[in-house]
Amino acid sequence: MKRKILLPLLFCPFLVLSQNFSFKPDSRLYEVYEARYIDDLAKTYPLMIGRWNYYLQSAWFISDGPPKKRLTGNYPSVKITDLASINILKLEKEQNLTHDWDEMTVYRIEGTDKHLVYFPGKIFVEHLKSYLQSAKN
Repeated sequence: MKRKILLPLLFCPFLVLSQNFSFKPDSRLYEVYEARYIDDLAKTYPLMIGRWNYYLQSAWFISDGPPKKRLTGNYPSVKITDLASINILKLEKEQNLTHDWDEMTVYRIEGTDKHLVYFPGKIFVEHLKSYLQSAKN
């Protein structure tokens, strides 16, 4: 009996926190996930949409060369056809890109001298927290 009461209470903070936000899904999410899933998520857990929107824009950057901390090494390559229109979630799905919690992850962009660089996961989460704080106000 206690478990039946305790379990819903564990999810209450997330539901309350989620209700304080409203995010319109980035159109790139629909390229990766089914529309119904994204629309349902936007209604029931908008904070997740906010996180994905931020991830699409801010988890990575394009560099003219490898970051100074990572000047040496052979980097795996990634194929990006349009540098002005990147859907990082789609690239991850199609090309099995991964990234690290503690370190930058660097990919050489095929046919260019440029690199796709992921921020370390822990840095992304710090930036996400700031973003969500500003979105809440």
